[in-house]
Amino acid sequence: MNLIEDRIRAVLVARYKLAIDELTTLNGGYRSDETFLLVTEEQTKYVVKYIRYSFSAQFLRTVLKFENFLRNAHAYPCAQILLTDDEDVLVVDDDRLLFVQTFIEGVEPTREIIDRDDDYLN
Repeated sequence: MNLIEDRIRAVLVARYKLAIDELTTLNGGYRSDETFLLVTEEQTKYVVKYIRYSFSAQFLRTVLKFENFLRNAHAYPCAQILLTDDEDVLVVDDDRLLFVQTFIEGVEPTREIIDRDDDYLN
């Protein structure tokens, strides 16, 4: 385990009260040390973002709250942002921001999928 993973585990236990079975890097993120797959002891999957962010924490907090609003009030098909033990959507941890969202199983678009639907990339 590396220092970042150790720090994420500490935050997840302290602020989210999650029982961690696995925490692994999730490929496909903007940076390799910012996106993680969390599997709890109950085998529930989450995505953990532990990011350096160029805008304010309050701006990201607003975006995450809006995502939950869309999902909860309008059944918009997006991930749910988990709340911390003090009902926040975001943890400020030194120079990084951490949030946890539900994992949505999907597939990476292949050329065949894109060719089948020209509007896919629009």
